[in-house]
Amino acid sequence: MNILSIQELLTLSEKELHAELEKARTELTQIQLGVKTKHIKDTHKIHEMKRYIAQILTMFKNLAKGNSQNIISEVTSEVTKDTLAKKS
Repeated sequence: MNILSIQELLTLSEKELHAELEKARTELTQIQLGVKTKHIKDTHKIHEMKRYIAQILTMFKNLAKGNSQNIISEVTSEVTKDTLAKKS
């Protein structure tokens, strides 16, 4: 599964976000099963997928509040912090 960036998630409609959330939850279940059966050794993928699901749920929460402008400013500052941290 391809994990979308926050900017890409912002462009999705509510219906598309629901579909993305379902795909992410299905993928998480498959990863967890794979780790338990020792088919997948990269246990960090569980954490990545849980974080991705949390990002999608946060999008829903902010859509309900109507805070789409706040999301864009938060994303911009977060991306800047991540970029600076990677350069260090």
